[in-house]
Amino acid sequence: MESPGKLCSNCNKNIDTNSYELHLIHCQRNTVFCSICNEGVLKNYLSNHILENHTCPYCHIQLDTSLDNHECPRRIEVCIYCLNEFEHANLFDHQRNCVNRTTYCEICRQHILNHLWPNHLSSRTCQPPRLPFKTNEELRQEVLSFIRK
Repeated sequence: MESPGKLCSNCNKNIDTNSYELHLIHCQRNTVFCSICNEGVLKNYLSNHILENHTCPYCHIQLDTSLDNHECPRRIEVCIYCLNEFEHANLFDHQRNCVNRTTYCEICRQHILNHLWPNHLSSRTCQPPRLPFKTNEELRQEVLSFIRK
C-alpha cells in the first residue's frame, strides 16, 4: 500500500511520506528559486531554466516575465498569401507586395492573384482546361500521318 504524500515546504511538490525528511534536506540544499518566476529549480538547472523559460529564442533578450507575453519583432510568422516564413518586423512590407503577385495554378493553368488564392481552389472557376474534342476519324488520320513519317 502506498503511503500518502506530504507537500514539501520548499519546492511545493507532493513527496512520499516515507522519504519526506530525506527529500527536504536534499531539496533545501539543492533548490534555488528563479528570481523571475519564483519557481523552485535545482541549482544546476537554473541557467537552463532561465534560457528555456525567460529568454526569447529569436532576439535572445532575457525577459523579466513569461515568454508568452513577449511580442518579439524577430519572431517568425507565415505570409497568408505565399505561406513563406518571415520575421514579424518584415512581414507587413512583404505582404504589401505579395498580395499583388500571382501563383500559377496547376489545375486550371492560370495565374491567380495571391490574395485570391485561398478561395480559388474551391471556386467553380478552377477547372482543368477542356481539351478540343476530336472525332474518331480525326484521331485515325493523326495516327496514320504519324506512321507515315
